[in-house]
Amino acid sequence: MNLIDTVGINHIFKKSLKLSEVYYLAPDITEEVEMTELIHSKRIPDEVRYAIEVDEFDESIYLHHYKVALNSYKKRSFYNMKGFGDVSIIATVQTILDGYKKQNKEQLFSTKEPVVVYTGDANLAKVLTTEFDKSDVQVKGISDIK
Repeated sequence: MNLIDTVGINHIFKKSLKLSEVYYLAPDITEEVEMTELIHSKRIPDEVRYAIEVDEFDESIYLHHYKVALNSYKKRSFYNMKGFGDVSIIATVQTILDGYKKQNKEQLFSTKEPVVVYTGDANLAKVLTTEFDKSDVQVKGISDIK
C-alpha cells in the first residue's frame, strides 16, 4: 500500500506526472489536498484514493492511533495548526498494519503488502523510520513517485 502526503501531491501537480501505481491519502491529508487542488487548479489523478476506502482501515482503530500519535508526535502545534497531517499518516500506517494482523488471524488468504510512505518531509520520514523499524514499512522520497 502506498501512502502519499501533501508534498507528494504538489510534486505530482508540478511535474504533471501520469501515475502508474495507486496511492492513498490519510484522512487529514484529504482536506489539505482539497486546498492544493484549488491552488494548482487541478484535480488529483484517479490513481490517488482515500485510505478510508481500504478494507484494512477501521476508523475506530484509526482514532485510537490518532490519539496516541497526537500526544507523542513533537512536531505538531495546536497554536500554529500544523503537523496534523503527519499525525494522520502515522495513525493510518499503524491502522493498516493492525488491519493486516487482523486479516491474518481471520482469513485464509491475507492481502498484506508492504506499506510505503512517500514524503518530502524529513521529520516525518525520521519518525516513521524510527516508529516502524521492525515492521514492513518503507519511507521513500517524492522523487520515487511513479
